[in-house]
Amino acid sequence: MIEFKKLTKSYDSKTKVVDQLDLVIKDGELVVLIGET
Repeated sequence: MIEFKKLTKSYDSKTKVVDQLDLVIKDGELVVLIGET
């Protein structure tokens, strides 16, 4: 199992691409995050 709590990701100091993500991925599950490019 993988668990994220309040995950925030940014590519610079101003642009957050993920903000406060809570996510649990159980064994055998496949998860894909898709966003703008």
